[in-house]
Amino acid sequence: MNGDLHKIPTPNGRVSQIEQKLCDRSQALSKLGALEAGTAGFSLVELMLVVLVIGVLTAIAIPNFSDMTGAARIARDQRNAQTIVSLTSAAQASGFTNDWGTKSNAIALIIAGISSTNGTHGSQVFSFRLDALSPANQSTAASYIHLNGNTLIYVPAGGQTD
Repeated sequence: MNGDLHKIPTPNGRVSQIEQKLCDRSQALSKLGALEAGTAGFSLVELMLVVLVIGVLTAIAIPNFSDMTGAARIARDQRNAQTIVSLTSAAQASGFTNDWGTKSNAIALIIAGISSTNGTHGSQVFSFRLDALSPANQSTAASYIHLNGNTLIYVPAGGQTD
């Protein structure tokens, strides 16, 4: 049919330029459609290459993600230990004179909340409390704390079992 359109004469016996352009474009589109029909989709090799690239990227990303989450846990535990040590030091500086007993007891007291009255200014009451620290986080934070007498000391290297 496209060939028939190409040969339709105008009233003066000639094919107009517009009709010629329409015919040429129609023939070009039909050729393009024929090419696309034969090459639609991806080959198995191309798909396998994509799967291979995704696998390599995953193999690189998962260990890095695991390392980052481990480092984040360590940083969290160290931060919790520093907070506990700071609170116990501040409580002692404000007049809290009770003996901590054990490291676990000191951490439990800070989490439960303690109050002390300043000896020089009897009307001033100081309260120290650490909210929202789970028992698991308490024990991991404790590994960064050393009890020396009645003083808690932060140990960045961790590994404290006393």
